[in-house]
Amino acid sequence: MNKLRNLATKGVKIFYPGSGSVSKKRITNGRGSSSSRYTRVPSPPVPLGTPFEEEIGVGAHDMDYVEAQENYGIEEENEVDAVNLDEDNENIAETPAVGDANVRSESVNLPSRPPSAPKPRKRTSIAWQFFERISDIEVQFNICQQIYKHRSGGKQGDSLVDVGNNNFLFTLSKADSPPYGIDFKPSHGHPTGRFTNGRTISDIVGEALGSNSFPPPYLAPNVESNATHIGINYASGASGILDATGTLFIGRVPLSKQINNFEESRRYIVNAMGEENAKRFLKKAIFSVTIGSNDVINYFQPSIPFLSKNISPTIFQDYLVSNLTMNLQRLHKLGARKIVVVGVGPLGCIPFIRAIGLISRGKCSVEVNTLIRKYNKKLKMEIDRLNKEMRPKAIFIYANSYDVFREIILNHEQYGFENSDKPCCGGYFPPFVCYKGKNANTSSVMCDDRGKYVFWDAYHPTEAANVIIADKFLNGDPTVISPINIRHLHNYGS
Repeated sequence: MNKLRNLATKGVKIFYPGSGSVSKKRITNGRGSSSSRYTRVPSPPVPLGTPFEEEIGVGAHDMDYVEAQENYGIEEENEVDAVNLDEDNENIAETPAVGDANVRSESVNLPSRPPSAPKPRKRTSIAWQFFERISDIEVQFNICQQIYKHRSGGKQGDSLVDVGNNNFLFTLSKADSPPYGIDFKPSHGHPTGRFTNGRTISDIVGEALGSNSFPPPYLAPNVESNATHIGINYASGASGILDATGTLFIGRVPLSKQINNFEESRRYIVNAMGEENAKRFLKKAIFSVTIGSNDVINYFQPSIPFLSKNISPTIFQDYLVSNLTMNLQRLHKLGARKIVVVGVGPLGCIPFIRAIGLISRGKCSVEVNTLIRKYNKKLKMEIDRLNKEMRPKAIFIYANSYDVFREIILNHEQYGFENSDKPCCGGYFPPFVCYKGKNANTSSVMCDDRGKYVFWDAYHPTEAANVIIADKFLNGDPTVISPINIRHLHNYGS
């Protein structure tokens, strides 16, 4: 692990060649103001998934990592990377519940279809729409950083927490057209750039902690003044821990650049209130980092030639953990003292992965989920190490999104859902497009009751599922979130 950390520090990129350069421009928005935008080349991400009985799918990799070992002197631990059938082959009815299984999907009375805020762009082809949707998940999270008024600090992540940053990028990963945002009440059902039908998990957590408005995206015009009262969101769909993740979708803001953006916001805060007051302000803020899903999805994309590097799962996991740890330490150096790190969810169960792997109903990809479980285990160990070094002056929280989301899928009826298999919008087969056209013939198929579905599209959860996940993170026991939950974190050190 130390060797990997040293390699990452030196900027060695052993998985994805040529991540491209990033240029930040000031671009006028037609109203005389300007906004920061990134133009870069990313690689494809994917969203959170549906865990059932699992089977091998999504192109099994016979990884040859000799080249990486020879070039970088990395020794791999003696670990079997094959699927662990004992851990994942579970019958839905037999799977034990995680945390409090009595939290129902909170009968979200979702209104019928409202439209979306940003004016929809014309799509030139189905392929454009397809890639545009694939690019976003988080994956339960990419990196989104927000600074909330009531001691809620920052969120970094991907499409799971993106609230519209990608609207200001030249990218194939956008959610700026209907029916995205159809149940988002503040916009009256118009799309805002959120990759779901309503609120994201970070929106719901922020409300629960006292925020009465949602932080705007960092790349929107003139947002600096929000830094000290309603906050700013830095997340970007299709982004990842690694800079090269999401390249297929062109524009996106990777984790390292999101933290650069927060550093700019910090300068504004310091100028507004002074260095000492800024330190006290940031000390009370809660930062949330939700990222890694798109990195994993890119790893399992054999159809993308320049990403098909023969790297073993173990080396890949260690490299992700090493890079994420360095970015967490950067946040700490910039003043963050309460940091929530969300693990990667069971991507082997999302409709997209199951469909392209031809995995039958009620099953998930063992290969994908095995890699994720091992990555999450290593990430949690690293979080524990950081806590030993930095508590009580700082605290890092690990949120177990894998087990939380898995439980929702396996016990979906207990939570008030009727369907945990198919997406509400866009269908279960390629091109997985969730899009509202001029008429029924040019629009995607949409479910009648969005509150009864776990998945909104082939990658992202519905608002109803997000409500449950947010509740677990806010109030869960140590099996869900540790060492303390977000509600306790809110008052930590007061």
